[in-house]
Amino acid sequence: MKFINLDTTINQNEMKNLYTLLMLGIASIGFSQSKSFTKLQVEEDLSILKDNLKTFHPNLFLYSSSEDFESFFNEIDIPENASEQEAYQIISSASSLIKDGHTMFYPDTWLISKHNLSHHFIPLKVYWDGLSLYLVENYSEVKDLKAGSKINSINGLPSSKIINRMMTGMMRDGDNIQYPIWVINNYFFEYYSYFFGCKELYTFDLEFEGSERKATVVGMLKADLLERVNGKVENKKAIYTEYDMQNKLAILTIKDWHDALLKKYYEQNFKKEITKIFEQIDKQGIEHLILDLRNNQGGDLKNSKLVLSYLLNVPFRLVEEYKVLDYGTLVNTKGPELGIHKPKSKTFDGDLYVLINGGSFSNTSIFSSVLKKHNRATFIGTETGGSEYVLAAYTKNIVLPNSKIQVEIPTKQFLIKDYSIKELSGVKADHPIELNLSSIIDKKDEQKEFAKGLITN
Repeated sequence: MKFINLDTTINQNEMKNLYTLLMLGIASIGFSQSKSFTKLQVEEDLSILKDNLKTFHPNLFLYSSSEDFESFFNEIDIPENASEQEAYQIISSASSLIKDGHTMFYPDTWLISKHNLSHHFIPLKVYWDGLSLYLVENYSEVKDLKAGSKINSINGLPSSKIINRMMTGMMRDGDNIQYPIWVINNYFFEYYSYFFGCKELYTFDLEFEGSERKATVVGMLKADLLERVNGKVENKKAIYTEYDMQNKLAILTIKDWHDALLKKYYEQNFKKEITKIFEQIDKQGIEHLILDLRNNQGGDLKNSKLVLSYLLNVPFRLVEEYKVLDYGTLVNTKGPELGIHKPKSKTFDGDLYVLINGGSFSNTSIFSSVLKKHNRATFIGTETGGSEYVLAAYTKNIVLPNSKIQVEIPTKQFLIKDYSIKELSGVKADHPIELNLSSIIDKKDEQKEFAKGLITN
């Protein structure tokens, strides 16, 4: 992969690189063309989406009124002809109305497969700080692409418009946008492909230390990109513990609650790992425990119940109630781990500090909510992406007939704790420690260091 600085004199080697880029551009012209959809086809898909949402979604009117819902579908602007990306942008914009983190929109499976097998993705890790987009890590072979560069535009579209368009079509619980921001900062290349497609070439307007430049980079096949991304992962385990015996401190990291994923990708058994860890914590006489749940997007409730049984010394509930729609009315139903749960005979009763961020979602927000309800932990980091009070899951998958867009619609409401409509936020940190660009680039974990400081100081 080569990077061409169009603001400098092109030498002989750069001329060869430019020729390669031009050939790729010519090749892309002959590449199989994308589908397009008529206004009527998009309208039909939206009508089917609307009917399914009203039939199955238990949290449909939790954050928006029925009047807002009807107005959205009646007034949505649809062009006479829409490309695949335009159709996806239009249909997924319902996310900004529904505001549910488990309501997902994905492009046509055929298109995703095509992207994954033969199309080219942006080979960069980026960071959106709420105002600007920055380059954090470069996975290409380019040597002069500087981390910390501000990305003002991609392929002529201002970065602010790119992020706004993506955010409009992305999942979130209520008005809390920590989760979609976290997704953008971790999976930008994937979601960019959903909203804007894959290109052979990506042109950037960059700014670094007051100096501006225009640059063009060749996209990377997904398999090659993931190999480089995963090659930089420091710890290959999803559940692991670090010890500081001088301070009688343990740091327990849990990246995932899913039994299936833990077994398949990490070769770990949740119950065995956790049981062994808490036995070791007891044996070592640990007095302070930092529990790192950042970037843990959820999973099996029985696993969070297990960890809670080691941390709480009183009976507790994970979920207060489950409800489903029955002909438009929410009614009680059964659900996993319902009822009162008992703590272990021997629990950890030392100081507990929990690290959270926007990637702490779904079951992780349930777990954190229970700890907060029992005043058991000090939370450090940023607000969880998942709600502290209520969420929806158990998705029904539908495929819209014309665009083939895949939609995951939750069918069961989880009431985690009683709430008033003004309280629908994520679990907030007792000590808010925001990310900053320099720490991300230098891989300084200020949130974890702050937690250690509370203990050692």
